[in-house]
Amino acid sequence: MSQDKNNESDEKDKSDSESDQSGQDGSSNGSATREDPPPTFVIWVVRLLSVSAMLMIVAYLVYMIMSDTVPAQFDIRPEFSELDERDGNFVLPLTVVNTSTVAVTTVVVVAELDGPGDRDDTISATLPLMGEGETARLDLVFEQKPSEGNLKLRVTSYQSP
Repeated sequence: MSQDKNNESDEKDKSDSESDQSGQDGSSNGSATREDPPPTFVIWVVRLLSVSAMLMIVAYLVYMIMSDTVPAQFDIRPEFSELDERDGNFVLPLTVVNTSTVAVTTVVVVAELDGPGDRDDTISATLPLMGEGETARLDLVFEQKPSEGNLKLRVTSYQSP
């Protein structure tokens, strides 16, 4: 009798393994497995764009690490050829260039004019934002003619964002 039980359990194991195998190839037992379709053209384009974007980000980061950083420096040039007189005051255009490789905010430009006698003008103007290599133009208004006195131009302060 024990031999009959062993035979029955062997037959049961065989039938279980056969049903497992038939389930894997999807031919019987009603349990069909789903195969993923091959990638379409659109999927390949999306993959290519994603990889390209990632490579560009990595290249940009490597470039930023390898490039030299020049601290904030400014070139201020008065445009005396464009000096204009309005309502008894003199308007002098200035060109301010950020010659550094960093962006700055709240750039304060001060102009000091030592005129004849005790007449001195001190004027300040603020530029809200200057990017790397950016050029900005300011118009400063003086009570006396800037070309007749000693004009000193400088940046007194700025902030790094």
